[in-house]
Amino acid sequence: MGPFSINGYGPKTVLAGLWVMADPNEPIHIETDDARAGSTPHMTRYILAISLVLVIVIFGFLVLR
Repeated sequence: MGPFSINGYGPKTVLAGLWVMADPNEPIHIETDDARAGSTPHMTRYILAISLVLVIVIFGFLVLR
């Protein structure tokens, strides 16, 4: 059972074996892999580069026509 799986609202923490509400003023620290929910394949840079090249080619074609 994770910190959000108990019936109720908001993040929970364990105190003396009991699930209690976490302090809302305390920052929540989550590992980067957990926050991203998995791996990051870095596809954005390739999509951006290919899209930029295609836009330049299409605009060049439209201007030189």
